[in-house]
Order: sequence, then structure tokens, then C-alpha cells
Amino acid sequence: MKYLCLMDFDGTITSNLLDLSSYGRTYLKEYLINNKMCIISEESFDNLYNWCKRNELECDIASISSSKSLINNNLLYDSINKNIINELINKFNDGIYTTFGETEKYPFVSHFKERLHFFYPKDYKIVDSFDNNILSITIAIQNEYSSELKKFLSSNNLFFETKGKDKNRELLRVKNSLFNKEKVAYNLINQYQGYKTISITDSIVDKELFNISDISIAMINGDDEIKKMAQYVTEYDSLHDGAIKMLDYICHFE
Repeated sequence: MKYLCLMDFDGTITSNLLDLSSYGRTYLKEYLINNKMCIISEESFDNLYNWCKRNELECDIASISSSKSLINNNLLYDSINKNIINELINKFNDGIYTTFGETEKYPFVSHFKERLHFFYPKDYKIVDSFDNNILSITIAIQNEYSSELKKFLSSNNLFFETKGKDKNRELLRVKNSLFNKEKVAYNLINQYQGYKTISITDSIVDKELFNISDISIAMINGDDEIKKMAQYVTEYDSLHDGAIKMLDYICHFE
């Protein structure tokens, strides 16, 4: 039997970008000889990519936060049309404190007040419009404009979530509403037909993965709700190779 493992990242395969143990690295390299694995996470694409390289893992990766993935060694994007964001910036120009995020070619900052430049890395490009489609964008908007901005985003089928709020402003992260872990999982399942699918996570937000997988595994350090839904719960947590030990067990005894 060949297996496709859909693996959450933080709190599952690792915590806080910690590298794998020697056991974890050795086992996963052996597993990947005949099987497939995809790490699907809110973590940034660059962090996921660099983590895999450090741990010598040749697997698929997908960053939900940036809508960028590396599947079968092909770099894929699920981007927001640049025209929509340019329209948004023109429409809500008076209410925007700042926007930042990344296009397919560069990270960017737009609409920032002078003191805000201290908060952004030097490699961010300062722009007032976009010539590339956008992978994700975070907008700091004055509260009085927030409701209208959300209506605009919804009318253009864009997903948004509040990342912070105070008495003056709200911080919204925006991405293509169609790009999520379930969509990535369906894509992989279609590409790797004939593989038995395993999902491993610590979070209830990933419950959709369980619905489309043959085997569901929750981390012992995970949410109580996801542990109740899972077929298996790991014996060890993410700091002690819990996900990898359970994957090893499944592949040998399932």
C-alpha cells in the first residue's frame, strides 16, 4: 500500500519551526521513497521551503497564508487579481493606514506613514499600484471604513479575517477565498490516485481534511474537538515526534 500524508505543520510535525530529530528525519526520508507527503500550513511559504531543505525532505508544500505551493516540483499560485486590489486601494484610499503582503515576484508595502517603514524588511518594495497578481495582502483600515471594505471584499469573492483591532483601526488579512487546505488536499488526491490518504493535525480548523481522508490522526497536544473526530490520537506530542511515530505505525500495521 502506498500512502499520501497530508501533514499540518506547527503543533503537528513540529513546533516553532524546530528541526526534526534524527529519528524523524531518517524515517520521513525512508517513507518518501515509496510514499508522498504534503505539508499544508498557514506558515509562510519561505519558512516551509527552508525548513524542508534544512531537514532534507523532498515533499510537497503549500502555504495557505500566501496562496503559494510547490507540488510535484511545480511552483503554483492562487492569486488575487491585481485589478481588484488596485480598485480597492483607490476606493478606500482615505481610510487605509497601510497594506503589505506579496505578489508573485516581490513582497510589497503600500500606503505607509513615515514611521511605519521601521516595521518592514528592507527587501519590501514600496508601491502605490500593482503590476503583478497578489498572493495575499494585509490591510490596516480605519474602523469607520471597515464595514464597507468587508462588503467590497465579499462582493469580489475574497476571504478575509481580522488579525487585530484597536479603537482606531482593524487589521484584515485577505486572500483568494477558494484557496484552502481542502482545495490543496483534493488537488493532491487527484494527482496521487492509488494512494491511501492520511491526515494529521492538531487543530479543529482542519476538520475538513478528515472528511476526505481514509485515515485521520489527531495530535495528543491538539484541540479536544479534533481528537474526538480522529480515528487515532498520537501517544506523543509535536515536540517528541508524535506525528511521525504514528505515521510509522500506520504504514507498518494499518
